[in-house]
Amino acid sequence: MIAWVDNQCRAWSAHYRWMMLGDDGWPERSVLGRLIDEGPGAGHGTFGSRVPIKDPPEAYRLITLALRHMADTHEMEKARDAVHWHYLARGKASGKAPALGVSVKQYWNLIHSAHAFIAGIDAQIGEKLDRQLAATTVTANGSSVPRGALCTLKSA
Repeated sequence: MIAWVDNQCRAWSAHYRWMMLGDDGWPERSVLGRLIDEGPGAGHGTFGSRVPIKDPPEAYRLITLALRHMADTHEMEKARDAVHWHYLARGKASGKAPALGVSVKQYWNLIHSAHAFIAGIDAQIGEKLDRQLAATTVTANGSSVPRGALCTLKSA
């Protein structure tokens, strides 16, 4: 498992749950759950320890783009499904793997494949940005223009 990709996927899943379920992205807690988190007096009012996400984090864009590319690549459909199950559903791999129709070992192999694919997408995006930056010139006022667009005036 690639640690930075795992962190990006966790950020993606938090934002995805927040968009789909609202508030903090998790279903409402029971009174017992609130009692465990907050202690005595948990039934009085609401507890706002989790900050809702306002803007989509960069991780959300990266993972969403990678999942779209996985959907387009038919060999990666199971890996995309594994990412959805792994990061959006609660429970252990032993419970999620049968839902995908694979063994636990295959489940982890799919997660590893998805992480490698996401890392590759991130590298492609980085190379594209590098090419765009190399093709631009920064002017004295800080704006950027395409190379060759600037011309110099010769004095006569």
